[in-house]
Amino acid sequence: MKKFALALTLAGMMTFVCQAAFAGDSGAGQSAAKKPAQAAAKTDKKPHTVATVNGEKVTSDTIDMIMQQGAAQGMVQQQDNPALKKVILGKLIDMMLFSQAGKKAGLEKDSDYKQAIDMMKKQEALFKKQVLSTLYLRKEAMDKIKVSPEEVKDYYDKNKDQFKVGEQVKASHILVATEAEAKAIKADLDKGESFKKLAKEKSTDPSASRGGNLGWFGKGMMDPDFEKAAFALKKVGDVSEPVKTKFGWHIIKLTGRKAASIRPLDKVKDVIKQKLVQDKQKKAYDDILAKLKKSADIKINDTALSGAGSEPAPSASEAAPEAGSPAAKDKGSSKK
Repeated sequence: MKKFALALTLAGMMTFVCQAAFAGDSGAGQSAAKKPAQAAAKTDKKPHTVATVNGEKVTSDTIDMIMQQGAAQGMVQQQDNPALKKVILGKLIDMMLFSQAGKKAGLEKDSDYKQAIDMMKKQEALFKKQVLSTLYLRKEAMDKIKVSPEEVKDYYDKNKDQFKVGEQVKASHILVATEAEAKAIKADLDKGESFKKLAKEKSTDPSASRGGNLGWFGKGMMDPDFEKAAFALKKVGDVSEPVKTKFGWHIIKLTGRKAASIRPLDKVKDVIKQKLVQDKQKKAYDDILAKLKKSADIKINDTALSGAGSEPAPSASEAAPEAGSPAAKDKGSSKK
């Protein structure tokens, strides 16, 4: 466990430096930057030496890389930040001093160091495969995917049920603790008192400051008893009798009503386009993978995978029997 932790520490050293710098006491990471975080941009600037530590150089491209990592992880908003770069440089100098001291102490011969470096090499090999995989998929599929306006409209026309908006009402209310209070308020309203005025004076709900206005809501969004009473009001301006809920007693005024409708295409076209792009990406991914698997020679050693033994992977001459054959049930290896 100790060796594994050391490997992780070495593999994540740049992330550590990045995080340490952005959380530094100087507060540079919290500078008054107003620009949002942006993805790392390509640069053709020639790197130059910004410092030396016992003759070992620190170059500008290393600091730029850490800044870009910070932007990508949302830890920094402004990549062109001289104060933050100075903090990062300080952390790099600290790390180099410790590194040089460790080298001087002969720790490069330490078994923990060797094992950590070996693990890092394996991680690097895996990372290269990941990059190649991503680039291949992007160039062979993702970059070629297009969704036309006609496709968006066709999907909308065939799936209008997905864009239905149920009936909605707009209402205001006055909330009090007792039925007697609610009846007294209803009597004042029947005499012509202002609903908004009484809501501000009498209601115990936070909406009192808005004259009781709750805005628009559909079915399923409010307390069932409240909702039933609000939707039962027929005309805009109608006021309910006192309604009891678990919150207390309400007087409800209907201030608006919208019939059920279907959202127009221009309001949902971006959502539809995103869905169609994702659907096409998934199909492209599945198709490419199926094609590659069909022509690949893949052998899986189930025995070794389970940890039951160290049997080597089967050779080409020991290809697994076809699925469904009696031997397939007995072999530790299977071909997929």
